[in-house]
Amino acid sequence: MTTERAYPVLHTPDLAEAVATARDLLALAGLAETSVRCTAPATGPDQWRRLLAALPGARTVRDPFATPVPHDGPWPEVPVKVFQEEAPLGSVEDAFLAALDRAPGTPGTLEWWPVRWPSVPRLHLPGYAGAHSSVELLVNSPAPQGGSPSFGHAVLIHVRGADLERAQWLAERVGRTVIGPAVVA
Repeated sequence: MTTERAYPVLHTPDLAEAVATARDLLALAGLAETSVRCTAPATGPDQWRRLLAALPGARTVRDPFATPVPHDGPWPEVPVKVFQEEAPLGSVEDAFLAALDRAPGTPGTLEWWPVRWPSVPRLHLPGYAGAHSSVELLVNSPAPQGGSPSFGHAVLIHVRGADLERAQWLAERVGRTVIGPAVVA
């Protein structure tokens, strides 16, 4: 079984810089089968409605048991998470980021998955796509998978196993470098 690793290539207080870096990485990848995943917690009714408006195909669940919450009812009066999976590329990203921007400090994750990483002949690395290939933008959260909120944003490159060489090569193409250890995703 191949393990996925996520390598951080940017941590910044500037959301525009993080978005630009993520888009630069996407420009290196094949995007024919790419879709978008978004997730963010909602701690109040206004924030919940904003996220639902930004992500029309989203589902809402209560934490920690992933109990579904109907969208046509009242605010469930407990913290919930809003998830959007497999949205078409370019369909929700800007609206999702705008919804997070209206609630400063709210963590959110935007992931473009799967992407096709190019081959790197000089490093003897074949191209590939699939479960272990994505670009992830963390808004107000320095760590993937629901890390604690921060006032910074991070960009991560997801690759197969310990494919640090590919992550470094990709980061260099966009003027970045791997800035920390891999996170098992």
